Amino acid sequence: MNIYAVVVLYNCKIEDSETINSLKESFYLKSECFNDFSLMIYDNSKVNKNESFVIPFKYKYFHDPSNSGLASAYNSALDDSSAKSKGWMLLLDQDSLLPLSFISQLNNEINSLNNNKEVLSIVPKMYHNDIFFSPSKVLYGGTMRPINEKFNGIGAGKLNPDGSLVQVGTN
Repeated sequence: MNIYAVVVLYNCKIEDSETINSLKESFYLKSECFNDFSLMIYDNSKVNKNESFVIPFKYKYFHDPSNSGLASAYNSALDDSSAKSKGWMLLLDQDSLLPLSFISQLNNEINSLNNNKEVLSIVPKMYHNDIFFSPSKVLYGGTMRPINEKFNGIGAGKLNPDGSLVQVGTN
């Protein structure tokens, strides 16, 4: 199943992005998981950071010096993804340290869904300093509890089937 990822950069060189470096390390460990993977690097920096940085899988670079923000970046990727009929769109930011098995696990999860049209999003469990924080419900006093039901999760690392962002946004 195809995965079209977008990494949004701001004042960060491509080679300094933890996310892109994590993806590269994953590729070198298990390149077959990247057969149907492509990446859009959406750079919101004032200065074009498109340098001769080696990325071993399919990618394209887009520079937006006006810093239009995440919504513009995601909409641009959504337009590009839909035009290419990619299966799933993966939303990432520049500073996510992804596990080496991340893309492999996404591929397995997508394959296990067996084209279930009821699934509109896959959201990873997110940790900061070994503390689980998303997806969760914030209770009175700031206590966070894991959620195992319908929920809204943090955007970074969210995987959506092609067209579902438009579908969710119009319902």
